[in-house]
Amino acid sequence: MKQNTTSKDLHIGSMIKEIAFNKRIPAKEIAKTMDARYQRNPAQIYQLRDIDVGDVVRISYLLRYHLLKVISDRYLSEIPLVEIDSEKEVFYFKLDIYMEDLTFYGNIKNCDFLQRIHIGKHIRKFAEKRGWSQKYTAEEKLKCSQSSVSDLYGSERLTVGKLIQVSKLLKHNFIADVYLSRMLIFSSPDTFANCTITVTSQKVRIENPDDKTFLMTFRRQDSEK
Repeated sequence: MKQNTTSKDLHIGSMIKEIAFNKRIPAKEIAKTMDARYQRNPAQIYQLRDIDVGDVVRISYLLRYHLLKVISDRYLSEIPLVEIDSEKEVFYFKLDIYMEDLTFYGNIKNCDFLQRIHIGKHIRKFAEKRGWSQKYTAEEKLKCSQSSVSDLYGSERLTVGKLIQVSKLLKHNFIADVYLSRMLIFSSPDTFANCTITVTSQKVRIENPDDKTFLMTFRRQDSEK
């Protein structure tokens, strides 16, 4: 495939190291979320330029930092997000505006959804929905051999760098569509407990002063008249 030059500065290990240092999380804890070979020498994680997307998802949950979203925003911001997958994670919450109580339900503490993802099938589905044959995808889009496309379609997992490359060439953000749409990460484990609820005649605003990434605003149903 074409050499992707726009993300040549990608170094996920350095990004993880900076976040882990600020949060005082040791490398050995990070290594526990990854392949066994890293557990023997956890510090080597910080030397890795590229890592499997699934590992970045697991590390993001451990660090309580949306690292994969940062990567998507940095390297794929020019690609409009168009979702093609219908199997999304569903998150529910119960709000009591009188008691100012907010409770979330759903997959907000783990990444079990990774077991259901086969990234090659998602890429193939994207191409087939556009009527692209394997030959056309190889020669016109990815500039590679048909066997390489076949291997790509058969890949259950890809590295972040590889998925950025494929996303750019096919002009579709697979990181956001396949992974970010299934993730919900807050920087603090007390996000729900510390949130404040402001109720007006028209809106309900939920925010956490200690977590600037957590902000939700809803229009009250009786105000839509």
